[in-house]
Amino acid sequence: MLPGLVSPFETSDETLANFPPDRILRALSYDGVLYGLPPRSAEGVALIYNRDIIEEIPPATLDELLALAQEASDDVYGFLYDYTNVFFNWGGFFSGYGAYIFGQTEQGYDVFDIGLNKPEAVRALEFLVGLSESGLIPPGGTNYEVAHSLFLEGKVGGQPSTVPGF
Repeated sequence: MLPGLVSPFETSDETLANFPPDRILRALSYDGVLYGLPPRSAEGVALIYNRDIIEEIPPATLDELLALAQEASDDVYGFLYDYTNVFFNWGGFFSGYGAYIFGQTEQGYDVFDIGLNKPEAVRALEFLVGLSESGLIPPGGTNYEVAHSLFLEGKVGGQPSTVPGF
């Protein structure tokens, strides 16, 4: 292993207890030193950003992200993604605002507690509508392939995506 390419991964014993040490953690270790953890889900949404465009690493809030996105030049989208895709909207925004589909009880889901008409879901939807109204997202949106391709070409500052996409 070449020095400086990968740093040891430090985490708590509590976190490590969630993974079978005899298989998964051993696969992510070298000479007994841990260098990473497997994702809990391959479908987790994360903010992927281009450091050449968004230099503040990383924006801590949505407001900071959008402020940085608005500073992008005319030939670059500060923030772009397929906002008609519920996967990115739910994982990135609705759940972030505290919205839910069905309430939960000790017995499971409460199908009579519909969370999509609660203030948290309304705020998330208002945020998404604001992306379009502010001009940060093109009217009519785009699809994942276009947003991802533009990101790889260096024409998008940030986008919600799955880590396996990179």
